[in-house]
Amino acid sequence: RAVGTYTPAGVREMFSWLTHVGDPIVAVLLCTVVAVALWLREHRGFAVGWVAAVVGNAGLNHTLKLIFERTRPVHDFGVAQVSGYSFPSGHSSGAMVLYGMLGYLGLRMLSPRWRVPSVMAATAVVITVACSRIFVRAHFPSDVLAGLCSGGAWLAICIASIEYARHHRGPR
Repeated sequence: RAVGTYTPAGVREMFSWLTHVGDPIVAVLLCTVVAVALWLREHRGFAVGWVAAVVGNAGLNHTLKLIFERTRPVHDFGVAQVSGYSFPSGHSSGAMVLYGMLGYLGLRMLSPRWRVPSVMAATAVVITVACSRIFVRAHFPSDVLAGLCSGGAWLAICIASIEYARHHRGPR
């Protein structure tokens, strides 16, 4: 209620646009473009890890929503018209994995000069998408926090798996 009561309409409107950076269609398109680019540049391990991270998170989030079956916030006004279960936030977990993996790939593949900016940009996008879900009143704060936590846990597993494979691959 506080978000709706004390947040200017312009701020809510701005977040209604920014929240789309975490939409499923954006994730699918970005996943496809990055996977193809990695594959064509012969970074096949990164390409497989990238797809596994994004697709795996979608499955994990869907499963968690079915387990918890939490309804969305009820409000008289809101910017987002959403349906389905609320917990955990799919936009938040998706942004954490999608842009977190981009930050990781930036650390691994960009020149040293661009590594910190890539991670900072990825972090800013994740935080913006997560906050947007509260500002557009599509989720409770606990939904967003759970999405960030589940996405962060899956991201850590995926990065650890990729790093393990990179350092323990057998003869080619």
